[in-house]
Amino acid sequence: MLNKKKVNIVAKKEDNLMSPQELNARLTPEQRKKNASKAGKQSAQNRRAIKTFKQAFEEELDEKKIKDLVISMYEKAKKGDTKAFELIRDTMGQKPKENINVSGEVNNPFAGMSTDELRKIIDGN
Repeated sequence: MLNKKKVNIVAKKEDNLMSPQELNARLTPEQRKKNASKAGKQSAQNRRAIKTFKQAFEEELDEKKIKDLVISMYEKAKKGDTKAFELIRDTMGQKPKENINVSGEVNNPFAGMSTDELRKIIDGN
């Protein structure tokens, strides 16, 4: 009886993928044109779907529904929902500014050089 061992051959994902340039080199100009056309049509369809959702949402909201949403969010905030509180605060224009402090030194190898010296470096003299 033969002793068979299971051998798993695992190729790196990168080894199996072609770059867009390699892929396009294998396609005829007609195939590339067809693929570009399909991609453009899909992109347009996606934009329409997003626009349709937004329009449907806006059309669904009337003054009463907006008021109900505000009351619902207020009730959640009263019960301790911090996300609801933050949404109300931010919507009212009270969002705190985010301060980001960056400190450190910049290592500039050209510091102290004159304009003429810098031009010589650029010109290769």
